[in-house]
Amino acid sequence: MYDVKELQLKDMKDGVEVSSSNFKLHCNHVFDSSPVNLNSSIWQVFKGLYIEHENLDSIFEIPHLMDFTDQKKDEFHFMYFLPFTNTSSLIESTYFSKKENLEKLSEDYIKQFIKDEYKINSYNIISKEAGKIPMSLHNKFQSGRYITKIGSYSGVTRPSTGYTFLNIQKQIDYLVKNIDTKNYNFRYKPHSKYLLFMDKIYLSIIENDAKKGKIITFRMFEKINRNTVIKFLSDIPTITDIFKIIFSLPKLIFIKHLLKVLRNE
Repeated sequence: MYDVKELQLKDMKDGVEVSSSNFKLHCNHVFDSSPVNLNSSIWQVFKGLYIEHENLDSIFEIPHLMDFTDQKKDEFHFMYFLPFTNTSSLIESTYFSKKENLEKLSEDYIKQFIKDEYKINSYNIISKEAGKIPMSLHNKFQSGRYITKIGSYSGVTRPSTGYTFLNIQKQIDYLVKNIDTKNYNFRYKPHSKYLLFMDKIYLSIIENDAKKGKIITFRMFEKINRNTVIKFLSDIPTITDIFKIIFSLPKLIFIKHLLKVLRNE
């Protein structure tokens, strides 16, 4: 087993040279999912606990995707509650933050939230997860003729949400269909230019006024049909869905940051 952090990839005339401090080999093609140093102004940082607990009421059968119970902080913070069965769930604390560290995502905070909000006093922690996702419009990196970038740093992550899984499935499906032809010159564009432009406005709001960012997000979930919101977040909205999203936003905030984005174009 090799430490991926030590691997070096070099595009050659007839393939890729993969090397580290103690080995060197030649490959016809490399699919590279390794992270790239990225200077993102906003990061999605998260920490979660996967727990087993006593059987819960039917209300807990429905996922709580963005719980803004903690409204005292100026930061953009929310909780996820994702039940997998009646006796197992994932509870996750998430920040949209200018800092990429995980220090403020305290396990004690999550445990207290489980106790206070869901009245779950007895449970076992099965596993934990933590990470960071760049919320950047500039996260697409092309490596070379025989190196195909895949995953988050190939541009499939939605900048405004960090959602990646659905687009990775589409990306891999494309590669599998083309693997026999060796056509890896990947041109799949998961996000339309209209969605990316709206992401610019949304990220501008979060970066400059996180509190208003929370208000906008809460209002979107409150006023719009959930199917419309899900399609919008999943990169498959119709034109009607997009207009519904726009008209749900506070007009003054939206126009202010629309003009700010246009000035920076």
